[in-house]
Amino acid sequence: MELTSREQDLVAAVRAGRVLTCGTLGPAELATSEDPDHLIRADVIRDILLGRLLDDPDPRGLWLRHARIIGPLDLECVRTDVTLALLSCHLGERVTLQQAELPFLKLDGSHTRGIDADGVHIRGHLALCGGFRADGPVRLLDARIDGNLECEQASMVNRTGPALAGDRARVQGSVFLRDGFEAAGTGEFGAVRFTSAQLGGFDLRDARLFNPGGPALVLYWSTTTWLRVPADAIRGAGDLHDPGTWSGTGTIGLDNLTYTDLRAGGADLDQWLRWLARHTPAYAAQPYQQLAALHRAAGHEPEARRILIAQQDDLLARGLVTGRWARLRHRLLRLLLGYGYQTWRALAALLAVTAMAVGLGLAAGHLHATPDRYVASHTDKSATPGTACSILEQVGVGLDRGLPLINTGVRERCDVDTVSVPGQLVSAVLWILQLLAWALAVG
Repeated sequence: MELTSREQDLVAAVRAGRVLTCGTLGPAELATSEDPDHLIRADVIRDILLGRLLDDPDPRGLWLRHARIIGPLDLECVRTDVTLALLSCHLGERVTLQQAELPFLKLDGSHTRGIDADGVHIRGHLALCGGFRADGPVRLLDARIDGNLECEQASMVNRTGPALAGDRARVQGSVFLRDGFEAAGTGEFGAVRFTSAQLGGFDLRDARLFNPGGPALVLYWSTTTWLRVPADAIRGAGDLHDPGTWSGTGTIGLDNLTYTDLRAGGADLDQWLRWLARHTPAYAAQPYQQLAALHRAAGHEPEARRILIAQQDDLLARGLVTGRWARLRHRLLRLLLGYGYQTWRALAALLAVTAMAVGLGLAAGHLHATPDRYVASHTDKSATPGTACSILEQVGVGLDRGLPLINTGVRERCDVDTVSVPGQLVSAVLWILQLLAWALAVG
């Protein structure tokens, strides 16, 4: 291959361990430049990485700035020890890295039509930062990145699917989609998608994700050590071409995502619960259980119980509790016991029932059934039938009739007159209290 003068400069720079800067134009201006000083053929870069143009590259590798890369950069199956850094360059076609292996890849500030890197192995960091732009999908399916995936201030757009897809990827470091990162995708598979992936950490701080036709973020079946998702990261409807119109109506898929830490600076618990209840595609128990387990492990037991209560609320709200009686029972459990996660409610309610039972007993002892007889009065088995019961006896009548499994023995000599209308009303209310007490005890 006969090299141009500028390509010869690149070979010399790689041998000397220098950065070759081809000018000052940005990627948008380079797209139309025909100045020979700006042009580097993609095949030359490939041949340098394969050792065809020099056999003694400096350990610093290939560093190129402000160049227009001519032709497709096809590095499929390339195995090299030469670091590749293309900074503020314009790559007019897609970059192919399928099954390639590189020590380090840096495309900061560059523009490309997208990246096909399924099965790639990066032994260090993969950096797509500082104004990097992909007008097409960035695919990292089955990728292995031993360092970080860094996408600060990057922009990715795909009009036919996910903007960034990393299904089954393994990132030993962390995934940094932050500091102005924007991704706009289309369709049911999400704008940013990492399913069944293994991630050291996941940071969406100051990011915006957009998908008008499906979830903004999908993390199904993935694992990560820590997670930071800000409250305003998930976007939905709007103009694909105008981030300023993106609204906060997007969805987030978290089913079977596992993590051990929620880093500071992310969404608070209220926002997490809103996401799970309103911005997930469908009800799933695991995201609630995972979030609760994390708070419980941190010693935040009240927060964990709140999350589990919200899970049951979501189950009911999405219509997954079927049948009139089942839904009624679910609501009663929520009211009385907080679904079993707030048992103090049962104790408080039982104390309230007891107080009402005692109060009704006392009221019955002062309420006339007839002009000369009270609703609660001495029975025929007492020495003074029809006379008023003592205060203690009135309390006993209320407890006996208003609570289950209570027998003070008072009703042998003092009881409610169920013949009179006032007595029947008092008895009916006491029966209701007894049923309520049974429900609290059984629940």
